Amino acid sequence: SAPGSPTPTAPTAHAHNDLLSLELWIAGEPVCIDPGTYCYTSDVEERNRFRSTAAHNTVMVDGQEINRIPPDEPFRLDWDAQVKLLEWSVGEREVRLVAEHDGYCNLHASPRHRRTVSFNPESRAWKIEDSVTTLLEDTVDFTVRFHSPIPVHVVSESDTSFTANIGSVRLEGQADAQLIISVEESRYAIQYGKVVPSYTLSVRCNSTSSLSCRIYPGA
Repeated sequence: SAPGSPTPTAPTAHAHNDLLSLELWIAGEPVCIDPGTYCYTSDVEERNRFRSTAAHNTVMVDGQEINRIPPDEPFRLDWDAQVKLLEWSVGEREVRLVAEHDGYCNLHASPRHRRTVSFNPESRAWKIEDSVTTLLEDTVDFTVRFHSPIPVHVVSESDTSFTANIGSVRLEGQADAQLIISVEESRYAIQYGKVVPSYTLSVRCNSTSSLSCRIYPGA
């Protein structure tokens, strides 16, 4: 299998739909977090919510899961997606990762999610670039989510850009098409069986655009 892809026989009992998701701490603050595992069989609906695509810091296309989650099987995830590592480089001025997956290829336009993550050691800034390409001319909606234990405040917003503060960290987003921005209250599991409040910044785009987000300390 390609780097980053689960093997065909990989166990899925504890797998989540977190392909190309990331966790990010900046200046000692948890900016982007994983939802954790709240429960197993005591509440299957909650079990599936915490392992869903929407619960992770990645892209969701047309409201669909990256990999199918059988609703009544809390220890099964159907591996539909294959991941390709396209670039990984470490330099003095930039650390860079480019990867993509085809978890949404069963949808009509066969969309593919590509994510580029880069870090500038001098400015201590992270850049996250997301795009969704399709084989057809059809467009699809995609939503990028950032989950944080720190309250998220959108301080400016236009049709194609936004700025948000997450504690002492600033997040700036830019696209070449209209964006729909929202902040919602959520929850994450700090340990098994215990959840605490969190906040989700959702940015909705379409497949004719790419979204670039710059995250850096000093809000």
